[in-house]
Amino acid sequence: MYLDVRPEAAFATFHPVDRPGTDTAVVLCPPFGWDEVCSYRSLRAWAQRLAQAGYPTLRVSFPGTGDSAGDPRGPERLAIWCATLRCAAQWL
Repeated sequence: MYLDVRPEAAFATFHPVDRPGTDTAVVLCPPFGWDEVCSYRSLRAWAQRLAQAGYPTLRVSFPGTGDSAGDPRGPERLAIWCATLRCAAQWL
């Protein structure tokens, strides 16, 4: 799915829980650059295990990275990435 973070959309993957276990949810955000590519599978496995343990988990890709819209060298990257985390937390 895509989170509506203006002016660019952020790609996110939701890992729902099979059985409700807690009121706590988790937002996982990747590192930047090559580390993001290297950690993709680990973050996915971590999100799946968190969901199995009862924690709904949302993995996000920051605008300008991964499957999200935008350019990594675009203006206001830090502000847009912070807005992405706020949007993800609100969605959860």
